[in-house]
Amino acid sequence: MEILSNKILSSRYKANGKAILELNKSQTEALNAIKSKIDSSKYVFEAVECLNCNSNGFDLIAEKDRYGLAVSTVICRECGLLQTNPRMNQNSYNDFYENHYRQLYSGNSIGTDVFFKNQHNHGKLIYDFIRQNVNLEDLNIVEVGAGAGGILSFFKENGCAVWGVDLGSSYVDFGKEKGIELFSGTIDVIFEKKIKPNLVIYSHVLEHILNPNIEIQKWYNYLNVGDMIYIEVPGLDNLTKNYRNDFLRYLQNAHTVHFNLAILESFMNKNGFDMVIGNENVQALFVKRELVTNKKKNNNYETVINILKKYESKRKNIFDSNNRKYFFSNVKNKSKRNIVSFFKNIGVYKFLKK
Repeated sequence: MEILSNKILSSRYKANGKAILELNKSQTEALNAIKSKIDSSKYVFEAVECLNCNSNGFDLIAEKDRYGLAVSTVICRECGLLQTNPRMNQNSYNDFYENHYRQLYSGNSIGTDVFFKNQHNHGKLIYDFIRQNVNLEDLNIVEVGAGAGGILSFFKENGCAVWGVDLGSSYVDFGKEKGIELFSGTIDVIFEKKIKPNLVIYSHVLEHILNPNIEIQKWYNYLNVGDMIYIEVPGLDNLTKNYRNDFLRYLQNAHTVHFNLAILESFMNKNGFDMVIGNENVQALFVKRELVTNKKKNNNYETVINILKKYESKRKNIFDSNNRKYFFSNVKNKSKRNIVSFFKNIGVYKFLKK
């Protein structure tokens, strides 16, 4: 790979080892363990071609993630796909997901009833989204990155046969105790067991896959025409609600690729799947078509750059409606820590301290 120019959004995105999130004790322990494995080279990094178009020319967007980890986020000059590059190799990510991921992201390393219930509730949202266009009765469903299987449990309660895979064995074990048929591993386990789904679910998982092209191509070769893939990812153009207009809050070491709806649709289309329905959250349902055709490649570079600039501007705008709502809710709740976080987020805290 070659970095052609430096397009770092602001000094906030330069590597300095500082997290922008408040972490609890469990998360801090996980973060320190990850840093130790990076410093000792137990975690190995690799430079790769563009995950979408195989180009080698990139512009640098950010040098760190929200946890302060050194994460290089770049944008492809040829297609506009945002991605982590260099990134950890597969063995390093396997160790990360097995030993640190859930603890860093949720503050808890083992499955809990609350986590399972939250997954179950999200399963209803996915079910309702899909059934707008599909009769879900008696379908065979596989979820990739199923965690504890809570999403699948909702589909199972509604008459579907369900299976799931995940790299976190403690969550898989927890889900099995709940009666969900889960396996530790990747989609290759599904192929080996000859499980034939009509619907595959990727709920906040595709952005974690090191080579999403190969992943989706495997499904194209395995599924029947008319079978479906549901994909849900954090939308690049949907940073207001969950990330307070802050792209840096959105960046995280576990995510190797970043989509908006247009990029996801283009990516799936070139791999043989047509979009049935989708939105900018991003939630989208795709169906396998009979032939993979080489459609015209789209370059979303300028679109993505403009999206990032838009949110940087909104983040710093104290008059933005979302910023005002967050600020006044914390004034009402007398949350000093969150008020300080708000002023840091819009870039004025250092002036207020003087």
